[in-house]
Amino acid sequence: MANEIKQKEANQNFQSKYGLKIEDMFNVGLHLGHIKSKWNPKMAPYVFIVRNGVRILDLEKTMVKFEEMLDFLKKSVSEGKKILFVGTRFQDKDIIKELAEKTGMPYVNNRWVGGLFTNFGIIKKRLKYFCDLESDKQKGNLGKYTKKERIMFDKELARLEKFMGGIKALEKCPEIVFIFDTIKDVYALREARKSGSAITAVVNTEANPAYCDYFIPAGNNSLTALKYVAEKMGEALKNR
Repeated sequence: MANEIKQKEANQNFQSKYGLKIEDMFNVGLHLGHIKSKWNPKMAPYVFIVRNGVRILDLEKTMVKFEEMLDFLKKSVSEGKKILFVGTRFQDKDIIKELAEKTGMPYVNNRWVGGLFTNFGIIKKRLKYFCDLESDKQKGNLGKYTKKERIMFDKELARLEKFMGGIKALEKCPEIVFIFDTIKDVYALREARKSGSAITAVVNTEANPAYCDYFIPAGNNSLTALKYVAEKMGEALKNR
């Protein structure tokens, strides 16, 4: 398989303005889809071969779609639009947070915040409460309460930080969402679709790419694969 990928790259003489290389994508596992029985037929155009019961993605097509998505995101950010990064799986959490902080974007890496797209007015009020409570603690304004009440406030702040810390600075509904796994974070996908926000994502062989405006057909279970995607996105958006 490695030789086939390398030969394909050599034959096509690939050039990428974002530094994408098929050999690198192969080495981190972006070609690895799910088992043969676990798939969505709409991903068929992006499958290279089935080997040992596993669908192998066509990395030439992966690179083309990856570049299209990066072009879109880079242009959107240059226009002042916000990208909400979403990844609530265990393997996504730290990567999503680091990517968001590197690019100055909001993120959700724990439980999805229901209504973030479809009822942002309510979410904004909750965020104001969060920021006001945090400010009151920093200024010492909570000293007038009893010890028991202050403990309750601390627990509330810790809970708000865990679930809403990544979106604390949001002033309006994000224009774009990027999702590491549209199956796990289907609620984020559904809300973004209802609100009309652009959807970008990594789409593995079991998911439906038709729900996305831009997507990377790639394996998204390997930690090295996720880090590679985040690294390339971070470089592209940081150098906008």
